[in-house]
Amino acid sequence: MSARSVGVALEVLVAIQVAGTIIFVVSMYRFLRRMRARRDGLWESLGSPTQQMVGINLNMWLLFGYLWSKDYATLHDPEFVRAAGFVRALWLAVMINFAVLTIVCVLNANQAV
Repeated sequence: MSARSVGVALEVLVAIQVAGTIIFVVSMYRFLRRMRARRDGLWESLGSPTQQMVGINLNMWLLFGYLWSKDYATLHDPEFVRAAGFVRALWLAVMINFAVLTIVCVLNANQAV
């Protein structure tokens, strides 16, 4: 693979990562706000997660565990289930893109040496 094509691939991956992250943060904010308003018991059981707490802490582990397990699918609230599925899909897409971006960077760095 030529240096130019690797450079273009990196630019595209970075643009996708930035856009995906922004969309994810906005979607997560809306999802958490909706959860607190409509599913207060669930929100409290997950440690009352807030957007300001996004990071590595127990509340976010609980929230991402909940999304990963798809426990939300059993709720009788199609709008909430759809929002949770969308946030989960975005989260997975951003993580996969980050992994691909990291691999391309490492391979490109190894070729430059």
